[in-house]
Amino acid sequence: MHEKAIEHLKSECRECAVGRALHVLMDSFAKPETVAEPIKPKPTRSKPTKPAATKPDANRTEKPCNKCHVTKPLAEYPLVKNSLDGHGGTCRKCLAEKARAVYKRETQARKQTSSPVPDSAKPHACKICGKNFREFYSLQEHKKLAHP
Repeated sequence: MHEKAIEHLKSECRECAVGRALHVLMDSFAKPETVAEPIKPKPTRSKPTKPAATKPDANRTEKPCNKCHVTKPLAEYPLVKNSLDGHGGTCRKCLAEKARAVYKRETQARKQTSSPVPDSAKPHACKICGKNFREFYSLQEHKKLAHP
């Protein structure tokens, strides 16, 4: 249908210059007769191959810890679904030591960065020992425990 409209304009506009300009403009929008070149696929890089992981012996009951290097029974390792043998590489004892060290380090850092609460923010004072508290409930608990 589009081509018929272009042909109609060509036949109608041969007599005036405006019509010829319109004809040239319409030809510039016409479909090109050239065939598009096929798109070349991008070259792919080959990935380096890893050696195949071997599944450990099914009858295995012990394995060495990755941290302390002591051979321990599998019961002393946490269960890890994604590992080959179903157990983690570090024993529970070493994991607990690491967690304790992290907790201690973070607690010390928190204490260093936090500022003590001034006594003016603690309006409730113990009449026996003079210790100040923020809330009345805390003062009552202190009296029950420290001064029975």
